[in-house]
Amino acid sequence: MSVEHKDMLPVIYLAAGRGSRLGATTADRPKAMVEAAGQPLIGRSLQYLRDAGFSRIIAVTGHAAEAFEAFDVETVFNPKWDSENNITSTWAVRDVAADGCVIVNCDLLFEPQLAQILATTEGTAILVDDELAVDDESMKASVDESGRLERLHKTLPLEESVGEYIGLTRIDPADGPRFAEILDEFVEAGNVHVYYEDAIEALAAERPVRVERVGGTLWVEIDDHDDLARANDEIGPQIDATELSANAAANR
Repeated sequence: MSVEHKDMLPVIYLAAGRGSRLGATTADRPKAMVEAAGQPLIGRSLQYLRDAGFSRIIAVTGHAAEAFEAFDVETVFNPKWDSENNITSTWAVRDVAADGCVIVNCDLLFEPQLAQILATTEGTAILVDDELAVDDESMKASVDESGRLERLHKTLPLEESVGEYIGLTRIDPADGPRFAEILDEFVEAGNVHVYYEDAIEALAAERPVRVERVGGTLWVEIDDHDDLARANDEIGPQIDATELSANAAANR
């Protein structure tokens, strides 16, 4: 059962890209609509976010945008979805981000607990898996001596990384205005072929951004067919089994 809280932040659901590495799977549908473990990614994400108390969800769309009409979400269309990176999609909803927000990547299959962590964490924070091995393709995070986020980038040397950013962020209302300004600065400078994580890294250079370590939780970022197979064969069934067990315990 979902629980709404009046003070819950809006969710920015970044869903403009096609996901070209999935080939024909996303030829006629957004990446968010890819089915993993029997459900479209967006279906699970919306359910878990709403169960955690998030009521306002804004999807930034692009490829096959009309598909989102079947879902109960607000939409903002990014006309440059196929020529610029997701910094532009985030900039398209900078007015939302300016009041504080949660950012969710659409290509995630994640367990409900992670939505609950987003709902209960404080300050500005990114969720990082500190147990999974990282590689050159991972969006890696590093921290300074006090444990604050220092770097957030794929090019970060592996030995400096404390783990992989999993695509879930909370921007605190106190930091929202500056985050929106940073997005403006990137776009106005023509720096539109970078990730929104670059804007988070820039924010971290000025203000505290926590690294919320979520190692051991169930999630997978679906970039290619190997990831999709892992979602179908491993992560999805584990999430379903965990939910079934939790529901059975609640009904005893």
